Amino acid sequence: NAAFSGALGNLSIEIKSLNSKFLDLSIRLPKVYADFETEWRSLISDKLERGKISVTVELTRSGQQELHQSYNVDLFKAYYHELKKLATSVSSEVSDQLFSLALHSPDVIQSAQKENVSSEEKVLIKDLLIKAIEECDRFRISEGKVLGEKLSDYIAQINVGLAEVKLLDPLRVEKIRSRITDRLS
Repeated sequence: NAAFSGALGNLSIEIKSLNSKFLDLSIRLPKVYADFETEWRSLISDKLERGKISVTVELTRSGQQELHQSYNVDLFKAYYHELKKLATSVSSEVSDQLFSLALHSPDVIQSAQKENVSSEEKVLIKDLLIKAIEECDRFRISEGKVLGEKLSDYIAQINVGLAEVKLLDPLRVEKIRSRITDRLS
């Protein structure tokens, strides 16, 4: 995890990783950063070469940078009338749910202004992403050491058991031999 809080707002980047033979990368980020996805994919895949990796970028802008919304009224009306026709065709009661469905249909709510990402913000975010990648990599290395120690302990336990088997095996063979001999006689 890496986080920043400042003039641009609150930004956090979380990277989760599971062991896997190949790279399976999924990135969730705000629309304002959509242009950087290809660059970020390349950066992440260079550093974290394999595994099922999930990257989540969350941005909460400061209050003074609120975006205002506008509505595509014609598109809203078209959606609403189509939904109303559909409801009538199946003898369903027309309700306020149609309003909500039409309002949340694709491209009805539009941003009144397009957010631009400054070059300083881009550098800050890239540095934050690199910090999150390095933190994830450090965690993977420490987790690998712990797993290595556990595997070494298991190997030691197997060796102890194997030594006991080597001691007991001649006795077991002798018991089986005497049992077979007794049955045969």
